Amino acid sequence: MARVSKSAIVLCWDVGFTTSNSLLGEDTPFDQAQKVVLMFVQRQVFAETKDETALVLFGTDETSNPLATADQYQNITVHRNLMIPDFDFLDDVQGGIRASDHQADSILLITAV
Repeated sequence: MARVSKSAIVLCWDVGFTTSNSLLGEDTPFDQAQKVVLMFVQRQVFAETKDETALVLFGTDETSNPLATADQYQNITVHRNLMIPDFDFLDDVQGGIRASDHQADSILLITAV
């Protein structure tokens, strides 16, 4: 019996306030990132891979991660734990995630993952 290789992938997406700004007529960095994440998740769903994918957002209005304390790892959210991507994940990326009014330190994000 052949072994099937699996991967665990964590997508990190900056949704902080600076991602909402763009030059006139250009997509915002948030919109560009959304397209990339959407294309990646679509590929995972339609290829029916067994790779598990998580989504961590930083710069969120709220904080939801296991390392958060009163003064560390704030505005970082584990939006989706590791699991095989599905259509709910696609729907969420398309319309359920919005840019926020906060900013998180991306260096802290590396530790939080």
